[in-house]
Amino acid sequence: MPTKYFPVSDHEKKALFTDVSDHMPAGYKDPSYCSVMSGTPGFYPEWTLYEIQKQEDVTSKPITLLKKDNVVKVLDWQAKTVLEFNKAAPLILSIHEIAPYVRFYFSHVRGRDGMMQVISSYDDFKWREEPAPQVKKALSSLIRPPHLISWDDIQHDYEVGAHILFQNNLFECKLHVNRHGEVDVQERTLQVENMPLLDSVVE
Repeated sequence: MPTKYFPVSDHEKKALFTDVSDHMPAGYKDPSYCSVMSGTPGFYPEWTLYEIQKQEDVTSKPITLLKKDNVVKVLDWQAKTVLEFNKAAPLILSIHEIAPYVRFYFSHVRGRDGMMQVISSYDDFKWREEPAPQVKKALSSLIRPPHLISWDDIQHDYEVGAHILFQNNLFECKLHVNRHGEVDVQERTLQVENMPLLDSVVE
């Protein structure tokens, strides 16, 4: 099941910031200036994920952290950080959690050349100008959310199909995910290039 995220109450927000203040960068110390969403990923049992965003600056980097009791881990857009956390958490993958994990992984990892964004539907695109209706219809029929292609019950390996946006180019990809949560793009087919989209706000 996809992970669902909900806004936290003001009381929960204050308690969270008290617990994690030592882990927060400058500019994120005052909860009254931040919005917080939380959810419990099924692939990290007992951990709660928090997304913290400055309310007055939606172009600023969101802070993503995972918390279990008094243990806090802040993600930093590096694959190494996610993979180290996978060992410690530990990561629990299954045929039901593999698609949500793929979305999570690409949402929190940035490569040297930029982010690779999983596209689940037409609504995920952020256009500079809304395209013609026929373009919307064509793209809507083309895109398929992340889906399991095959898996190995012994090795706990998974093959996942996904549409991925990279540098404003849309690819249909086949991904390999191993038991440690490492994601390898094994095949990619360019489907739409040079799309007139807004730039990513994550640097």
